[in-house]
Amino acid sequence: MASGPTDRLSFLHLADLRFARALPLQPDMPPQLRELLLTAKRISLQNALCRARDRGAQFVILTGKILGAKRFPPGVLWTLLEDLGQAAKQGLPVFWAFEEGRFPAWATPPGDVQLLRQPIALKTTGAIEKVRLVPLKVWASRMDSSPCPAAGKLRNPPGVLTIVAGHFPGGEALRQLMEKHPATYWALGGLARHTIKHGGQVAHLPGPLQAERPWQFGPQAGTLVSLSPSRPPQLEPLSTDQVRFVQLHLDLRQSCGGQEFLEQAAAKVARLRKAWPTPVILARWVIHVRPQSNLGCPEAGIHLEENWRRELNRVFAQEHPAFWSLEVKICGHGLKQQAEAHPFAGLVLQELKSPAHWQQAALQLSGQAQRILGQGQLLARVSSHLGRKGVQKLLARTAAWQAWQLLQPGGEGA
Repeated sequence: MASGPTDRLSFLHLADLRFARALPLQPDMPPQLRELLLTAKRISLQNALCRARDRGAQFVILTGKILGAKRFPPGVLWTLLEDLGQAAKQGLPVFWAFEEGRFPAWATPPGDVQLLRQPIALKTTGAIEKVRLVPLKVWASRMDSSPCPAAGKLRNPPGVLTIVAGHFPGGEALRQLMEKHPATYWALGGLARHTIKHGGQVAHLPGPLQAERPWQFGPQAGTLVSLSPSRPPQLEPLSTDQVRFVQLHLDLRQSCGGQEFLEQAAAKVARLRKAWPTPVILARWVIHVRPQSNLGCPEAGIHLEENWRRELNRVFAQEHPAFWSLEVKICGHGLKQQAEAHPFAGLVLQELKSPAHWQQAALQLSGQAQRILGQGQLLARVSSHLGRKGVQKLLARTAAWQAWQLLQPGGEGA
């Protein structure tokens, strides 16, 4: 293990690299952009390992879905192991809490890249006598043993730090583990970036190092963790992502001219570039128009969405780093018309036109319908839930009831 200050332990926690899954590609992308998207995850990982070593990290812990696929070309795993092995040769050992089935028999991790299947003890000097790395499954198997005498207090001897690594087991299961068998730090993976504190302990999920889907908005990062026997864990984001996804809104309800469209878009791009000067940006645009305009008609929208996406890429894709528009959606404001466009949504709205059905729906909702949402949240809920059936039907009625209330004279949407 790399040497470091004797009063604290510093390491890099990475999760959910999903190394075998590619970022979205489109046929009309420039070759340079396609190449960067294909290598973005590897570059992000290499930069994270290099920066962590420069910051004094003593080892690396990998949790969550590092590969992210059951089947993948052999070269994907070989490339990942090559990068991890190079970091290990330079004094940064890697401990991989592998929980994605059976590790391929044809691949052998290089030296100092260890699969964390059993507890590992790392010897140190100074105030920290020993560090224990324990797989979450092994730690959870102790649930049947006797609990800690004083819940919430670490049962480690003085100078011993215990790090439990694995996939997020669920909120309730994690709380029980923390209460019955405390640890110094819970290195978890499987969800977006999140930190859970309970009983003086810290469980942390760094989230993906590099976003790969359009709904993973904003910067992503690993976490540089600092542990000490005398103070709580210190967490510092370590952002090395090469590509970031955004969703941008343009308001053309007052004017649908192409010049205003490009002016608004240029202002949005300029603000983003000021905040994020180095990453490539992949954007999804939502254009808000009047429902009475031709742009709000499905026939016109289908063609204009693709035309405007190409126009945006013609203007902004030549920037360096690139700004690429993945998608354009035209949103005609008229909540009732949009909801009735969906057969199930229209059926629910027709049903709720009767005051008796309103009352029945309100009773079924147990007061939930009284919490009227804002227009944006309401539109998102209607769009995402009205088409679902089965167990989602109650939630669909919630959204439809709230939508109808807003559409009534005197409602918030009037």
